[in-house]
Amino acid sequence: LLLFTCLLWPFYSLPVVDLRIALFGNAATLALAIVTIAVVRRRSVEAASLVMPLVVWLAFSTLVVISAIGLL
Repeated sequence: LLLFTCLLWPFYSLPVVDLRIALFGNAATLALAIVTIAVVRRRSVEAASLVMPLVVWLAFSTLVVISAIGLL
């Protein structure tokens, strides 16, 4: 599921898309990535750490969208 949402990221974050859709998509993918880290970490800390760059990128992207909307 995380792979699918990551593959869809360029489509729901395009500049022609409503920014609220991009914000919701980023938040949903960020939540899914955090849940993935929590689940995978029980098995392997190293494997869970490979998802951390995704969390950092989505946090940055979400801040950009929030500032573009004017909420920040």
